[in-house]
Amino acid sequence: PETVTIYAELLSNANTVFDVGASTGLFSLIAGRVSPTIEVHFFEPIPETFDWLVRNIAVNHLEIVNPVQACITNYDGKIAIYLNESPALPFQASIREGYQAREIPRTIIAQALSLDSYVATIGVKTVDLLKIDAEASDHIVLEGARTVLDRYKPLIICEVLYTDTDGPLQDFLEHTEYRYFQIVDGGLLPKTRIVGDSNYIYRNYLFVHESRLDAVVDRIIPV
Repeated sequence: PETVTIYAELLSNANTVFDVGASTGLFSLIAGRVSPTIEVHFFEPIPETFDWLVRNIAVNHLEIVNPVQACITNYDGKIAIYLNESPALPFQASIREGYQAREIPRTIIAQALSLDSYVATIGVKTVDLLKIDAEASDHIVLEGARTVLDRYKPLIICEVLYTDTDGPLQDFLEHTEYRYFQIVDGGLLPKTRIVGDSNYIYRNYLFVHESRLDAVVDRIIPV
């Protein structure tokens, strides 16, 4: 809930939003409802999950949302995705085999796509807000978006997992001008390093380029 609050506030100044790992569409639906003029591009590779996502967009009459059935990574081509056992949809499918020691009942081959190539192909003019929930490959998504980050400097909401993805994310972003904020109750907690919550309560961070700090200054918690 604390992430949804921050996300909804950031949408007020966004024209184009990318939702990587869209699942059944919670964040895409929120974006479409907050403003009828926001252009939303959502990416989800799992066929059955993607079908539900498209249905959710349709029943909510959101015409500005662009669905892309692809796995966002750092190259274009094909990629193996390992689906976890689930009574519903495989919400923790990952490109990492055995992710979180989940039972893997099947593997699918999905379209692989980098954000840099996607933006170049369709001619997106800006990327203001990027949400990533890629089940342990979030840093790989960023590796395939170097041009997007350099050119547009989007605000980034990203899942950060303790002793798992926090290290790779730190390794990537420490060479950029992005600042790190853990999303917690009450706002944004400044961090000098990206470290996941060992209790797995506050799992999301907001990464903000130094040039865009004014966009979040009111939500930063003094330390």
